[in-house]
Amino acid sequence: MFKGVIYIAVGGQYVAEAVTSAASLKKCMPNLPITLFSSEAVASPYFNQIKVIDSPRYDTPGLDKISHMYDSPYEYTLFLDSDTYICADLLEIFNLLDMFDMAVAHAPVRIAPTHLNGREWIPYQFTEIPKSFPEMNTGVILYKKNYKVEHFFQNWLKLCEQKVKNHGKPLHDQATFRSVLYESGLRTATLTPEYNCRFICPVFVSGEVKILHGRTPNFELIARKINSETARRVFTPQDFNQPQSEIVDEQKNHKNSRFFQIREDLEKSKIRLKQIQPTFRTPNWHIHGVRGQK
Repeated sequence: MFKGVIYIAVGGQYVAEAVTSAASLKKCMPNLPITLFSSEAVASPYFNQIKVIDSPRYDTPGLDKISHMYDSPYEYTLFLDSDTYICADLLEIFNLLDMFDMAVAHAPVRIAPTHLNGREWIPYQFTEIPKSFPEMNTGVILYKKNYKVEHFFQNWLKLCEQKVKNHGKPLHDQATFRSVLYESGLRTATLTPEYNCRFICPVFVSGEVKILHGRTPNFELIARKINSETARRVFTPQDFNQPQSEIVDEQKNHKNSRFFQIREDLEKSKIRLKQIQPTFRTPNWHIHGVRGQK
Protein backbone atom coordinates (compact mmCIF):
# COMPACT_ATOMS: atom_id res chain seq x y z
CA MET A 1 0.00 0.00 0.00
CA PHE A 2 1.43 3.33 -1.03
CA LYS A 3 -0.40 5.82 1.20
CA GLY A 4 -2.33 5.51 4.42
CA VAL A 5 -2.92 6.69 7.98
CA ILE A 6 -1.58 5.35 11.27
CA TYR A 7 -2.59 5.82 14.89
CA ILE A 8 -0.45 4.77 17.84
CA ALA A 9 -2.50 4.38 21.02
CA VAL A 10 -1.34 3.12 24.42
CA GLY A 11 -4.02 2.85 27.09
CA GLY A 12 -7.78 2.34 26.95
CA GLN A 13 -8.73 6.03 26.70
CA TYR A 14 -6.43 6.64 23.76
CA VAL A 15 -7.51 3.47 21.95
CA ALA A 16 -11.14 4.59 22.31
CA GLU A 17 -10.26 8.02 20.97
CA ALA A 18 -8.45 6.46 18.00
CA VAL A 19 -11.59 4.48 17.11
CA THR A 20 -13.64 7.68 17.12
CA SER A 21 -11.07 9.52 15.02
CA ALA A 22 -10.78 6.66 12.52
CA ALA A 23 -14.57 6.60 12.14
CA SER A 24 -14.57 10.29 11.20
CA LEU A 25 -11.77 9.64 8.69
CA LYS A 26 -13.54 6.71 7.03
CA LYS A 27 -16.68 8.81 6.70
CA CYS A 28 -14.74 11.33 4.58
CA MET A 29 -12.27 8.96 2.86
CA PRO A 30 -13.67 5.41 2.99
CA ASN A 31 -10.96 3.94 0.76
CA LEU A 32 -7.95 5.33 2.61
CA PRO A 33 -6.34 2.48 4.61
CA ILE A 34 -5.75 2.90 8.35
CA THR A 35 -3.39 0.99 10.63
CA LEU A 36 -3.64 1.09 14.42
CA PHE A 37 -0.67 0.31 16.65
CA SER A 38 -2.36 -0.46 19.95
CA SER A 39 -1.53 -1.58 23.46
CA GLU A 40 -4.47 -3.98 23.26
CA ALA A 41 -6.49 -5.98 20.76
CA VAL A 42 -9.34 -3.98 19.23
CA ALA A 43 -12.38 -5.10 17.26
CA SER A 44 -13.26 -2.24 14.94
CA PRO A 45 -14.35 -2.01 11.29
CA TYR A 46 -12.48 1.27 10.85
CA PHE A 47 -8.98 -0.19 10.81
CA ASN A 48 -7.51 -2.13 7.91
CA GLN A 49 -4.72 -3.42 10.15
CA ILE A 50 -4.31 -3.63 13.92
CA LYS A 51 -0.86 -4.31 15.33
CA VAL A 52 -0.60 -4.98 19.06
CA ILE A 53 2.45 -3.35 20.66
CA ASP A 54 4.71 -5.74 22.54
CA SER A 55 5.41 -4.57 26.12
CA PRO A 56 3.78 -1.13 25.81
CA ARG A 57 5.34 1.61 27.94
CA TYR A 58 2.29 2.88 29.79
CA ASP A 59 4.35 5.26 31.92
CA THR A 60 5.92 6.92 28.86
CA PRO A 61 3.55 6.22 25.93
CA GLY A 62 5.23 8.93 23.88
CA LEU A 63 8.20 6.62 23.43
CA ASP A 64 5.97 3.94 21.90
CA LYS A 65 4.58 6.56 19.57
CA ILE A 66 8.00 7.52 18.25
CA SER A 67 9.43 4.00 18.11
CA HIS A 68 6.58 2.77 15.87
CA MET A 69 6.38 5.74 13.50
CA TYR A 70 8.68 4.20 10.90
CA ASP A 71 6.93 0.83 11.25
CA SER A 72 4.15 2.26 9.12
CA PRO A 73 3.20 -0.15 6.30
CA TYR A 74 2.83 2.81 3.91
CA GLU A 75 5.37 4.64 1.78
CA TYR A 76 3.46 7.89 2.35
CA THR A 77 2.10 8.09 5.91
CA LEU A 78 -0.17 10.48 7.76
CA PHE A 79 0.22 9.99 11.51
CA LEU A 80 -2.69 11.25 13.61
CA ASP A 81 -2.97 11.62 17.36
CA SER A 82 -5.96 9.84 18.85
CA ASP A 83 -7.66 13.14 19.79
CA THR A 84 -8.23 14.22 16.18
CA TYR A 85 -11.37 14.46 14.07
CA ILE A 86 -11.47 14.55 10.29
CA CYS A 87 -13.91 17.10 8.89
CA ALA A 88 -13.35 16.70 5.14
CA ASP A 89 -11.49 14.82 2.42
CA LEU A 90 -7.77 15.64 2.56
CA LEU A 91 -6.24 13.14 0.16
CA GLU A 92 -4.40 15.96 -1.61
CA ILE A 93 -2.17 16.37 1.43
CA PHE A 94 -0.19 13.31 0.33
CA ASN A 95 0.91 15.18 -2.81
CA LEU A 96 3.23 17.22 -0.59
CA LEU A 97 5.41 14.16 -0.22
CA ASP A 98 6.23 14.23 -3.92
CA MET A 99 8.32 17.30 -3.07
CA PHE A 100 9.02 17.07 0.67
CA ASP A 101 10.18 14.48 3.21
CA MET A 102 7.81 15.59 5.95
CA ALA A 103 5.05 18.08 6.72
CA VAL A 104 3.98 19.40 10.14
CA ALA A 105 2.16 22.42 11.57
CA HIS A 106 3.47 24.98 14.04
CA ALA A 107 2.57 24.38 17.67
CA PRO A 108 0.31 27.07 19.21
CA VAL A 109 3.01 27.69 21.83
CA ARG A 110 6.04 28.51 19.69
CA ILE A 111 8.57 27.31 22.29
CA ALA A 112 7.28 25.64 25.43
CA PRO A 113 8.50 27.36 28.64
CA THR A 114 10.38 25.58 31.40
CA HIS A 115 7.69 26.60 33.91
CA LEU A 116 3.94 26.98 33.62
CA ASN A 117 1.69 28.49 36.30
CA GLY A 118 4.57 28.48 38.76
CA ARG A 119 5.43 24.81 38.29
CA GLU A 120 8.12 23.09 36.28
CA TRP A 121 6.79 21.99 32.92
CA ILE A 122 9.69 21.26 30.55
CA PRO A 123 12.94 20.57 32.46
CA TYR A 124 15.12 20.98 29.38
CA GLN A 125 15.57 23.62 26.70
CA PHE A 126 17.58 23.78 23.48
CA THR A 127 18.99 27.28 23.69
CA GLU A 128 21.38 26.74 20.78
CA ILE A 129 18.43 26.71 18.36
CA PRO A 130 17.24 30.14 17.16
CA LYS A 131 13.89 31.17 18.61
CA SER A 132 12.78 31.87 15.05
CA PHE A 133 12.70 28.08 14.55
CA PRO A 134 9.57 27.17 16.57
CA GLU A 135 8.22 23.92 17.89
CA MET A 136 6.01 21.88 15.61
CA ASN A 137 2.91 20.09 16.81
CA THR A 138 3.56 16.35 16.73
CA GLY A 139 -0.10 15.29 16.69
CA VAL A 140 -0.31 15.44 12.88
CA ILE A 141 2.80 14.35 10.99
CA LEU A 142 2.96 13.59 7.28
CA TYR A 143 6.08 11.77 6.13
CA LYS A 144 7.49 9.40 3.55
CA LYS A 145 9.88 6.50 3.86
CA ASN A 146 13.50 7.14 2.97
CA TYR A 147 16.81 6.82 4.79
CA LYS A 148 16.78 10.46 5.95
CA VAL A 149 13.34 10.11 7.58
CA GLU A 150 14.28 6.78 9.13
CA HIS A 151 17.40 8.39 10.58
CA PHE A 152 15.30 11.28 11.88
CA PHE A 153 12.96 8.97 13.83
CA GLN A 154 15.91 7.03 15.23
CA ASN A 155 17.52 10.25 16.48
CA TRP A 156 14.25 11.57 17.86
CA LEU A 157 13.66 8.38 19.85
CA LYS A 158 17.24 8.35 21.11
CA LEU A 159 17.02 11.94 22.34
CA CYS A 160 13.63 11.34 23.99
CA GLU A 161 14.88 8.26 25.81
CA GLN A 162 17.86 10.26 27.01
CA LYS A 163 15.66 13.07 28.32
CA VAL A 164 13.31 10.65 30.08
CA LYS A 165 16.29 8.91 31.69
CA ASN A 166 17.90 12.19 32.83
CA HIS A 167 14.81 14.15 33.79
CA GLY A 168 12.05 11.62 34.35
CA LYS A 169 8.49 11.94 33.16
CA PRO A 170 6.58 13.45 31.50
CA LEU A 171 8.08 13.46 28.04
CA HIS A 172 7.63 16.64 25.99
CA ASP A 173 8.20 15.25 22.52
CA GLN A 174 7.70 18.55 20.70
CA ALA A 175 10.80 20.13 22.25
CA THR A 176 12.91 17.14 21.22
CA PHE A 177 11.27 17.01 17.80
CA ARG A 178 12.29 20.64 17.25
CA SER A 179 15.90 19.90 18.17
CA VAL A 180 16.23 16.85 15.93
CA LEU A 181 14.39 18.49 13.02
CA TYR A 182 16.69 21.52 13.18
CA GLU A 183 19.74 19.30 12.68
CA SER A 184 18.13 16.81 10.30
CA GLY A 185 18.41 18.44 6.89
CA LEU A 186 14.94 17.11 6.04
CA ARG A 187 12.99 18.91 3.38
CA THR A 188 9.99 19.95 5.49
CA ALA A 189 6.70 21.59 4.52
CA THR A 190 4.66 23.60 7.02
CA LEU A 191 1.00 22.65 7.29
CA THR A 192 -1.51 25.43 7.87
CA PRO A 193 -3.89 25.34 10.87
CA GLU A 194 -6.65 23.97 8.65
CA TYR A 195 -4.76 20.66 8.66
CA ASN A 196 -4.11 20.67 12.41
CA CYS A 197 -6.65 22.94 14.03
CA ARG A 198 -5.87 23.18 17.75
CA PHE A 199 -9.30 24.52 18.64
CA ILE A 200 -8.42 24.40 22.35
CA CYS A 201 -6.22 27.47 21.67
CA PRO A 202 -6.93 30.75 19.87
CA VAL A 203 -6.41 30.15 16.15
CA PHE A 204 -6.81 31.81 12.76
CA VAL A 205 -8.15 29.76 9.85
CA SER A 206 -9.03 30.49 6.24
CA GLY A 207 -10.86 28.00 4.06
CA GLU A 208 -12.21 24.64 5.10
CA VAL A 209 -10.79 23.11 8.27
CA LYS A 210 -9.81 19.50 7.54
CA ILE A 211 -8.52 18.22 10.90
CA LEU A 212 -9.66 19.21 14.39
CA HIS A 213 -7.18 18.42 17.16
CA GLY A 214 -8.14 18.47 20.84
CA ARG A 215 -10.39 16.73 23.34
CA THR A 216 -14.12 17.39 23.36
CA PRO A 217 -17.34 15.35 23.38
CA ASN A 218 -18.76 17.63 20.66
CA PHE A 219 -16.55 17.23 17.58
CA GLU A 220 -19.46 17.31 15.13
CA LEU A 221 -20.85 20.53 16.61
CA ILE A 222 -17.44 22.21 16.50
CA ALA A 223 -16.83 21.03 12.92
CA ARG A 224 -20.14 22.50 11.76
CA LYS A 225 -19.44 25.81 13.46
CA ILE A 226 -15.89 26.16 12.21
CA ASN A 227 -16.83 25.28 8.65
CA SER A 228 -20.13 27.17 8.57
CA GLU A 229 -18.18 29.63 6.43
CA THR A 230 -14.78 29.56 4.78
CA ALA A 231 -13.77 33.22 4.95
CA ARG A 232 -10.86 34.35 7.12
CA ARG A 233 -11.86 33.91 10.73
CA VAL A 234 -10.50 33.71 14.27
CA PHE A 235 -11.86 31.69 17.14
CA THR A 236 -10.98 30.92 20.74
CA PRO A 237 -11.99 28.00 22.98
CA GLN A 238 -14.62 30.21 24.58
CA ASP A 239 -16.33 30.60 21.21
CA PHE A 240 -17.65 27.04 21.44
CA ASN A 241 -19.34 27.48 24.80
CA GLN A 242 -23.01 26.56 24.42
CA PRO A 243 -25.82 26.23 26.92
CA GLN A 244 -26.29 22.55 27.71
CA SER A 245 -29.87 22.72 26.40
CA GLU A 246 -28.63 23.77 22.95
CA ILE A 247 -26.09 20.94 22.88
CA VAL A 248 -28.78 18.40 23.82
CA ASP A 249 -31.13 19.72 21.09
CA GLU A 250 -28.40 19.48 18.45
CA GLN A 251 -27.45 15.99 19.57
CA LYS A 252 -31.07 14.86 19.28
CA ASN A 253 -31.11 16.10 15.71
CA HIS A 254 -27.98 14.13 14.92
CA LYS A 255 -28.54 10.98 16.93
CA ASN A 256 -28.37 8.87 13.81
CA SER A 257 -24.88 10.11 12.94
CA ARG A 258 -22.07 7.56 13.00
CA PHE A 259 -20.00 9.68 15.40
CA PHE A 260 -22.84 9.99 17.91
CA GLN A 261 -23.46 6.24 17.86
CA ILE A 262 -19.78 5.56 18.52
CA ARG A 263 -19.76 7.99 21.45
CA GLU A 264 -22.80 6.25 22.92
CA ASP A 265 -21.12 2.85 22.56
CA LEU A 266 -17.98 4.13 24.26
CA GLU A 267 -19.98 5.61 27.11
CA LYS A 268 -21.83 2.33 27.56
CA SER A 269 -18.45 0.67 27.85
CA LYS A 270 -17.61 3.21 30.55
CA ILE A 271 -14.82 4.70 28.44
CA ARG A 272 -15.30 8.39 28.99
CA LEU A 273 -13.27 10.99 27.19
CA LYS A 274 -12.00 14.09 28.95
CA GLN A 275 -14.36 16.96 28.21
CA ILE A 276 -13.32 20.38 27.01
CA GLN A 277 -15.91 23.04 26.32
CA PRO A 278 -14.60 24.80 23.50
CA THR A 279 -16.16 28.95 20.30
CA PHE A 280 -16.30 30.63 17.24
CA ARG A 281 -15.70 34.22 16.44
CA THR A 282 -15.66 35.90 13.09
CA PRO A 283 -13.16 38.76 13.32
CA ASN A 284 -13.92 42.32 12.36
CA TRP A 285 -11.52 42.71 9.48
CA HIS A 286 -12.33 46.43 9.32
CA ILE A 287 -10.32 47.06 12.48
CA HIS A 288 -6.76 48.39 12.53
CA GLY A 289 -6.57 49.04 8.81
CA VAL A 290 -7.00 45.39 7.87
CA ARG A 291 -9.88 46.03 5.51
CA GLY A 292 -9.17 45.00 1.98
CA GLN A 293 -5.97 43.14 2.80
CA LYS A 294 -5.41 39.65 1.39
